[in-house]
Amino acid sequence: MCGREVEIEPDHNDYEKYLENPKAVYICTLCTAKTLKEAKDAQLEPKPM
Repeated sequence: MCGREVEIEPDHNDYEKYLENPKAVYICTLCTAKTLKEAKDAQLEPKPM
C-alpha cells in the first residue's frame, strides 16, 4: 500500500466508521483499485501458447 495520509472529511463515505474507530486503517482509492485488479488477474486462467 502507498502509505498516503488522507484527511477524511464529513462528506466522505467512511466518515462514520472512522469516527467510531480513529485508529482504523484507511486504504486509498488507488490502492483499492490496484488490489482489485491484481485479484481479478490472479483468478484468470493462463492463456495457452
